[in-house]
Amino acid sequence: MRRGAPGARGGAGSRRGIGGGAADPGPDDHPASRPPARRRGGGAGRAGRDGAGRDRESRPVDPPVRVSGPGRLLRGLAGVLAGGLVVLAAGLVVVEWLAGRNGVPGPGTGAIAAHLIAAVVAVTGQVVADRRADRTGTLAALGVIGTVALVLGLGWFL
Repeated sequence: MRRGAPGARGGAGSRRGIGGGAADPGPDDHPASRPPARRRGGGAGRAGRDGAGRDRESRPVDPPVRVSGPGRLLRGLAGVLAGGLVVLAAGLVVVEWLAGRNGVPGPGTGAIAAHLIAAVVAVTGQVVADRRADRTGTLAALGVIGTVALVLGLGWFL
């Protein structure tokens, strides 16, 4: 008999010892050897069962956002500026760390905090601008551009 087959006895080299028997799962009984279960609900949403065995409700999927050409350009510009502000804030953190390590004055905690807060505001506004195709999305994109303009104007040029 082959090792691990139903009815095979566990010998000295067996993990279970004596009396493995029919209760011993064979190599084909392992959960990883079975194909994945099919999802209910046609694959849309996250239908399935929760930990208690109850059916979960599936969330409706939003249709894709349709934005005109100028709106797409505005949102793209806002996204680039928001990403640049995140890079600028991260760069200031690195410069402050290097300055403190070498014993020279750095940008300071206030400037770093202002840049980090502005980066969070810009990224949040960009997320709203990307998800909304209406006036709210346009205003969020303009808010991102205004936030970046404030940080650059007040923190770097004035």
